[in-house]
Amino acid sequence: MSIASAAMYASWPSPALVQLTSDNSPIGIKLTAEEGSWVASSFLLGSIPGCLFAVWLNEKLGRKTALLISSFPLGLPWFGIASARSVLVLCTLRFIAGIGLALLTTGTTTYIGEVADKDIRGRLGTTLNKGLIGTLYVLCVGPFVTYETLALSCSILPMTFAIIFYFMPESPYYLIKIGNKNAAKENLIRLLGNNTPPKTIEERLLEIESVVEHDMKNQSTLWEFLSNKKYRKSLIIIIGIKTLQQLSGMTAIDSYTQTIIEASASSISSEITSIIAGFVQLPATFLAAGLVDRMGRKPLMIISALGCATALIGEGSYFYLYKVTLNDVSMISWLPTAALVFYLMMIPLVATENSTSVAPAPYWRKPTYDYDQYHSDD
Repeated sequence: MSIASAAMYASWPSPALVQLTSDNSPIGIKLTAEEGSWVASSFLLGSIPGCLFAVWLNEKLGRKTALLISSFPLGLPWFGIASARSVLVLCTLRFIAGIGLALLTTGTTTYIGEVADKDIRGRLGTTLNKGLIGTLYVLCVGPFVTYETLALSCSILPMTFAIIFYFMPESPYYLIKIGNKNAAKENLIRLLGNNTPPKTIEERLLEIESVVEHDMKNQSTLWEFLSNKKYRKSLIIIIGIKTLQQLSGMTAIDSYTQTIIEASASSISSEITSIIAGFVQLPATFLAAGLVDRMGRKPLMIISALGCATALIGEGSYFYLYKVTLNDVSMISWLPTAALVFYLMMIPLVATENSTSVAPAPYWRKPTYDYDQYHSDD
């Protein structure tokens, strides 16, 4: 639910920019293409400083509190977006939402890593992909409702998340780290179930204490982290996969789905394509969730990368013929929609890999990594 509320911001430009760049702009100002790109990208720009704040907040106030706080920068900007009348206000509000994205992503990956059993972290990690439900809503509903209605309706989800998540337990790892062993034990019982044998609870509690103690004793500076060959390899992999994910074009396509189709003279309308684009991602996401722990991350990454490359070659070739060489493309007017749909079927595999074993730079020292490192040192 929380991830879905963030995904709405990522896909919101797709239907919104079509309206904002038209002569009948709902904010009273027709945005230029450059202004539209700033509105679309300001969301991710906000996540850059947000990452630094998110790490501090997770350590000082806890994972649960950080996730609850994230609902405010993700929920409140929608009210401003609905009533905004300038490009600067839109960019500022989406920048604030980007900070909420950083809080949410950091908190979610950390929380899952700390409360989930090791054998199901891969499947739970694809929680980040369930955000496609938010994307589906925006792509399917956005083209058919007013600008204001879409923005206000998107505010419901983050507020609902805050109410529901309030009743979730705090991470036992964090509670042990701040010295609250009794609360950690109570929350561990809630997470494992009241019928869990006391011996199992105590064993798990001792394991958590050992991991936290090891982590506290082996804290290192940023330079030590970067200069250590053992960590440097992991860092290169993390940066490589994050770079691949972003350079695959997923952010641009999320933001410009309708615009791409309208510019392609496709035989299928942009509204219908938007709905198709939303629906095809759901089965692909659930398929990825089922395969990630069976096939492994590497095969899924290779399949996804090749699939995305094929789709982008098809999309790029069409626009080259249509816009550059000015050839007649009426015989292949179906290609831009088909390539876009195929791309959206392949990209969840990249996103799954990202959400299960890779995260942005501020998440390097995830508890799951520390746990594995603790045992490898033994």
